Amino acid sequence: MRKEGAAFAARIATLTPISGSQLVLVTQYFDTLRSIGESNKTNTLFLSHNPGAVKEISDQILESMLVAERAKG
Repeated sequence: MRKEGAAFAARIATLTPISGSQLVLVTQYFDTLRSIGESNKTNTLFLSHNPGAVKEISDQILESMLVAERAKG
């Protein structure tokens, strides 16, 4: 395994489910921004567009998922 691959494998081994979910959420967020920007027929207004706001939204979604999971049990 190449040095970069080994470093990635070591880092991914420490990934928690919550940080993995946050990574997916942030990736989807930026994919959505790109998709919106690629369309010339989109009228969009973004508020609180900064990394802290993305983290806050991520935290709110994850907290909601945890509350829903606890409500099931």
